[in-house]
Amino acid sequence: AATTTATVSSLEPDSAPGNNVGANSTEVQVSADVSVTVEDGTTAVTAGESVVPGRVYTVTVTNAGPSTARAVELTDVFPSGQLTQGVVSGSGCGPGGLAAGCALGDLAPGESRTVLVAYSVPADAMGTDVTYQVDVASPTPDANLSNNQETDVNTLAQVVELETTVLADVPDPVLVGQQVVYTVSVRNNGPSDADGATEVVELDARLTFVSTSCAASTTVGQTVTCTLPAAATDAGGADGASDGDVMT
Repeated sequence: AATTTATVSSLEPDSAPGNNVGANSTEVQVSADVSVTVEDGTTAVTAGESVVPGRVYTVTVTNAGPSTARAVELTDVFPSGQLTQGVVSGSGCGPGGLAAGCALGDLAPGESRTVLVAYSVPADAMGTDVTYQVDVASPTPDANLSNNQETDVNTLAQVVELETTVLADVPDPVLVGQQVVYTVSVRNNGPSDADGATEVVELDARLTFVSTSCAASTTVGQTVTCTLPAAATDAGGADGASDGDVMT
C-alpha cells in the first residue's frame, strides 16, 4: 500500500495535538496485459514440399501494460508428428527451443519480443490440418488471459505423381510354352510419399500367370494386383515386377 502523511503545527499552544497528523493509505496493484501472436505467411502446406528460403513461424509477445510484466516465458506445442522443427532464434531461447521455454525476461509497457521458429514439412506428413500453438505467461497479474494463447492452422495436402513403365523380355518369335517376363516399375515423383499404392497388371488373354516378385499380390483371371511396400512409394522410390507364361 502507498501511504501519504500530513502534519500540521502552530506556534500557539494546541489543546489537542493528537489530531495534528493525518494519513491515507491506498492499495497499489500491478497488472500487465501480455499477449502472443503467431504467423507463418501461409494457410496451406504440402508434404515433401520444397520452399525457398523455407517456412518460418513468427511469434510476437507484447505487453500492453499498464505495469511491467515480470519474468515472461514463452512455450509452444509443436506438431512434431507432422512437421520437422528447424532453428529457433530469439531472446531467451535455449537449445531446447520453445518446448523447453523461452525466458523473455521483463517486458515494459508497450514492449514486444519476437521469436522465429523455422520448420519443414516431411514427405511422410499425414493428416488434413497442421496446428501450431504458442503460450505466454508471467507471474504479474493479467486481467485478460484470452490473448495468452494463439494457434496457427494450415491445411496439409499430400501430392504424388506416380509413373509406371513396362519392360518385356519377349523372344521373337514367341513359341508356345516359352516364358515371357514383364518387369513393371512404379516410380513416385513426389513430392509426398504415396501410402497404399497398388499396381494392376492386365495380362493378355493368351498368357497364363505363373508368378510375381511382389510380396503382397492377388490374381483374379488375367488381373494381377500388387500392393506396393511403403518404402517403394516414398518420394523418388520405385518398385514392382511380375511375369507370365505364353499359352495358345
